[in-house]
Amino acid sequence: MMHPAKLLPFLLLIFLASCTTTSLYTGDSKSRASEYARDAKTAIGKDNYILATYKIKKSLEYSDGITALQKIFNSYPSVKSNYLRYFSIAIDHVDTPYNAKLLYDRITTITSAKIYSEDITTGLFDSLEKKVMEGNLSGQLAFDLESEIDPFPILKTPEHQRILADRTIEEIQMNINNDRPIQPLMEYVQRVGKDSEEGKRVKAVFAEFFLNPREMSSITSVFPEFVTAWKEPTTQQVFLKVENADRLFAEDLLEILRSKIQGVEWVSSESSATITVIVEQIRNNERDLPERTETITYSNLQVDILKSTILMPRNASYLYDIVSGGVEIDYGFAVSAVKKNKTIYDELVRGNIKKEYHRCQNSRIRNVFGGVTSAGFVANTDMRKRCSGPNSVSINSLRKDILDKIANAVLKIAPIKKAHIWFSNKSH
Repeated sequence: MMHPAKLLPFLLLIFLASCTTTSLYTGDSKSRASEYARDAKTAIGKDNYILATYKIKKSLEYSDGITALQKIFNSYPSVKSNYLRYFSIAIDHVDTPYNAKLLYDRITTITSAKIYSEDITTGLFDSLEKKVMEGNLSGQLAFDLESEIDPFPILKTPEHQRILADRTIEEIQMNINNDRPIQPLMEYVQRVGKDSEEGKRVKAVFAEFFLNPREMSSITSVFPEFVTAWKEPTTQQVFLKVENADRLFAEDLLEILRSKIQGVEWVSSESSATITVIVEQIRNNERDLPERTETITYSNLQVDILKSTILMPRNASYLYDIVSGGVEIDYGFAVSAVKKNKTIYDELVRGNIKKEYHRCQNSRIRNVFGGVTSAGFVANTDMRKRCSGPNSVSINSLRKDILDKIANAVLKIAPIKKAHIWFSNKSH
């Protein structure tokens, strides 16, 4: 018989996953419960405690299950005590809000069945709620405002509700174009009061959200002022002004902006109706990384055994040269936006980017006497890894990366982002 400690991982797996198993038994609930109980007894007689645990759980899904199982628990006290241990193990290992709710339902079932004393089942509920509380605080159990929390009153306290709200806000911010949990967040604001400190906090964050037409109805009753503010925007007229950079840079940037951003008309001159986006080049140092050569040597034993045996003399060495180089740009751009003589956005886009190449050449075999012959094969996995990747790079690819970073900064400008999201959703 397998030692009980070695059974625990398997039992835990059965315990958490068996809810999805479909019963093959037929007949009324009483007969099915009895059949599961008989199967459990048979499994116990064969020392198959994994199967017995599963059959006990299935029998308890029926109202008559406890009657059928009571004799087994009375006849086999060790089964009853081990079944209790499985709950403790499952509580320790619960890792998702869904599994926490599933475990709560299981404990509720054995409580109703009065298999254990009230003190024992109350202890299980308390242990589970403690696990849920600690998991929510640490982030190990990522409850949010969409999670089912009725079984866990602790999650309805202000401290935990705020954590759930923060996770929901983060989900909304991270998913611009997908279905987002706006409604649960609005229900939270209604519970705490839109004029409460927490309501004002959410409103301040919510003012930065960019809503699509499908999300409008969710906020009407809570923040009607946002509906007015977020009426369908017209195309934004934007004038791009590039400073301290050449004409080619300005034209390339405008081409990127046109391809990435919807809902914007890029105009050729400023007016009172336009947003002026100013991109000032502060630093843009391009340089080629000096090319360098390194010789790699493998002993006979380091070469793939078949190749070494067939293609190399005894105790010979395999050598090749790696030629490395690359390009690098140290850049800094100030991106700002002005509307009606007021600066509405200002950000510094800066950093260093580089790309390198590796080229392998002059593969050769040197025998113990110093003679050298050409090697027409790859020595081993290490050589294959070292020699993979591009064998040349272009400064143009780095320039394109920088233009993309500047375009992403422009897309953060509130009225431009609003128009882009709106028109992007309309096109879908």
